[in-house]
Amino acid sequence: MWGGGWIWEPLKNHLQEQGYHCIAPTLRYHDISPSDTPDPRLGNTSLADYVEDLCQLIATLDEKPIAIGHSMGGMIVQLLAQKGVLAGMILCAPAPPSDIPALSWGGIKSFAGLIRQWGFWRKPHRPSFASMVYSSLQLIPQEQRQHYYDQVVYDSGRAVVEIALPFLDRNHTTRVDEANVTCPALVLAGGRDCLIPLKAIGKVAKKYGADFNVLEDQTHWLVIETGWQQAAAMIEKWLAKNA
Repeated sequence: MWGGGWIWEPLKNHLQEQGYHCIAPTLRYHDISPSDTPDPRLGNTSLADYVEDLCQLIATLDEKPIAIGHSMGGMIVQLLAQKGVLAGMILCAPAPPSDIPALSWGGIKSFAGLIRQWGFWRKPHRPSFASMVYSSLQLIPQEQRQHYYDQVVYDSGRAVVEIALPFLDRNHTTRVDEANVTCPALVLAGGRDCLIPLKAIGKVAKKYGADFNVLEDQTHWLVIETGWQQAAAMIEKWLAKNA
C-alpha cells in the first residue's frame, strides 16, 4: 500500500546476486509521481483488480513463480495462492484474511486521518508524513525519512475497507479458503510492528501451515528498513530449501 516496485530494490538486488530471476511489479494506478493527481478510478479499485493484473503477468512467465508480498501485498499474494498460480508464497508482515481479526490501536492511529474523511472508501488517499513515520518509517534513519516519504503514492480507499473492515465488504474479497492454498509458505513478522499485530500474523502462518519467523527488532517495513538483511537471510534460506 502506497508503494511501488522501488520498495523491493534492496531485496531484489540481493536475490538476483544469488542467481534468482526477480520481477518487482508496480500495481495498477501506482506508476505516478506522488505530486501528480491520482487517477480517480484508483479510489474504487479492489484488491481483486490487483490480483487480476498480477495473474495476467504470471501467465506470461515460463513457470509458476514464488511470490513475495509485504503488508497489503501479502494479502494479494494469499489471493494469488488461492488461485493456484504460485509455486510458493512468502508473506512479510502480511495483512490477514477476513477470518483473522487484526484491528489494533496502532492500526487505528495509522489510519485515523483517512477514516475521518467522509467517502474515504471510494477515494484515493495518501498518508501524512507523521502517520507514515509512526506506522512504517521508525527504523529508517531520520535524515532519510523524507526521501522515502516523497516516493509514497496514493492508494485505494476501497482496498482499505477490504483489508481493515472486511465485514463491510459485500464481495468478501479477503476471504481465503486455506484448502485451496497448496504451495509451501513462509511468513515473517516484525516484533515491533505497530500496524499489524504479531498475534494476527502468527494466525496467518498457522492457517497455511507455513514456516514462521519473528524478527524481534524489526517493524512493519521489515523488507527495506534498517536491518532488512535479517529478512533477506531468512528468505534466502527458505528459498534454498523450497525453490
